[in-house]
Amino acid sequence: MSRIFWRHGDNYMAKALIGMRMYTNMGEQFSNMDQEALDEHINDYSELAMDILRRSYKSNENDSSQMIVSSLSCCSTHSVLGLAVLAEHEEFIAHSSSQTVLNEIWSGGIRQCDNINMKVQ
Repeated sequence: MSRIFWRHGDNYMAKALIGMRMYTNMGEQFSNMDQEALDEHINDYSELAMDILRRSYKSNENDSSQMIVSSLSCCSTHSVLGLAVLAEHEEFIAHSSSQTVLNEIWSGGIRQCDNINMKVQ
């Protein structure tokens, strides 16, 4: 069922991270569930998110960085990077695209597009 949700619409990276977090929460909430099956689903969604991030980064590093910090209307204005943090997806956060964004935030500014430099308060 979750694969049907993932395939429809857009924001595949965000939906993969949501799927990962959903299965993690299910494992924490319901002790009678098959943990091996849950781990398999978590790993599947983790790989989906990473595959999309890698392809995006390889295609265009700047667009990749912008994509992970843009607000998502479907996710209560969270960004993809914020969803990765909520999903505790360490590999996603450690990726060069995420690290570039985090370094920009740390140094006091984050580029939203080619000609705007916004400060994070």
